[in-house]
Amino acid sequence: MVTRIEIQNALNGKDDYTKLDVLNRALRNADSLDVKKFILLNLATINEARTFFKDAAKNIDSAAEMSLTFKEKMDYYMKETELLIKASDFVLADKIFLKALDCGNRVEQASMKPKYLEFYRNFADKLEKEGKSRKALEFYEKMFSMDLSYEEKSAIKEKILKIYEKVGRIRDYNSFKSREIKRPEDNVRKINPGSFEDLGIEGF
Repeated sequence: MVTRIEIQNALNGKDDYTKLDVLNRALRNADSLDVKKFILLNLATINEARTFFKDAAKNIDSAAEMSLTFKEKMDYYMKETELLIKASDFVLADKIFLKALDCGNRVEQASMKPKYLEFYRNFADKLEKEGKSRKALEFYEKMFSMDLSYEEKSAIKEKILKIYEKVGRIRDYNSFKSREIKRPEDNVRKINPGSFEDLGIEGF
């Protein structure tokens, strides 16, 4: 039986690769959920710091499966979603985000949706600042495909156009520039004055 204190003592002063080895061996010998989650979260922290985002996501997913409360599962799935976005695995990120939503109530769900967009925006902005415009473009294009407000889509469109121009994708620039963004009022069905619908009569 291995304890959290023993594991922490074994990690002190070690480099990351040694820590990963210590933690993986400890995980095989751990016999309590609390200790296993402690190990998995430490593995995730190290893997994320070393940009091994897929590995970190797997660690968090395992921790989520061991969690006994919906709140904890929700928090872990949100973290896993963030890691998968950083790994550019947008399809799986969408699926895990839905699992997070399933674990929350209506208030929690409402707060998770802006966070989801922030994961994309923050990492895209970081990539752009690092001079990785082509990589950042993947994230902005994904964001543009989401159900966002007119203002949000307009801001993202400008970012995409800026990168297209910067990297010399002129054909994509011209094509994308001509794409219209629907305003909320565009989705409202027009009702002709004096019509049955205008009078509140349905079925005609």
